[in-house]
Amino acid sequence: AAIMGPNGSGKSTLSYILAGREDYEVTEGDILYNGQSILEMDPAERATSGIFLAFQYPMEIPGVATMEFLKVAMNEQRKARGEEPLKIPEFL
Repeated sequence: AAIMGPNGSGKSTLSYILAGREDYEVTEGDILYNGQSILEMDPAERATSGIFLAFQYPMEIPGVATMEFLKVAMNEQRKARGEEPLKIPEFL
């Protein structure tokens, strides 16, 4: 999913709340993801479940190919769910 809107419309604030940044507080209501409240989940649990921030211009890591980085990230999520890792052909 993508969150779009003009500057100052709250995109970053919403994203930080969804990702679980500690300096933001939800004072009312609940946030459900796949039928489960995420408000009691820490940021690592949220990331493992698939809720994380991906920036438009990600920082490059010298010597690490983007596809390899994405494969490792996806396989860590799969591992946390007890699933087998994907090999490169399956990943593509």
